[in-house]
Amino acid sequence: MGNFLEIESAARRLSAEERRRLLLSLAASLREEGRPLPAPRSFTSAEMQSWIKEDERDLAARELAVLRDAYRGDDWAEYAS
Repeated sequence: MGNFLEIESAARRLSAEERRRLLLSLAASLREEGRPLPAPRSFTSAEMQSWIKEDERDLAARELAVLRDAYRGDDWAEYAS
């Protein structure tokens, strides 16, 4: 495990472009191994609808908080939108 941590630490010191190239290289090597991909996940319509409703509630709460902060004169309100 120490070896993995060393590699991970070294990867953090790479530039963004170097990390991108490393990631693409690792992905290519995994594809070359020929292991099958996991089966696609399947979700019911009810599950997806519940996620959409949750997202809509979260968005409404965020919009309400921004309006509340703007009303109070909070300087951060302009950055939230």
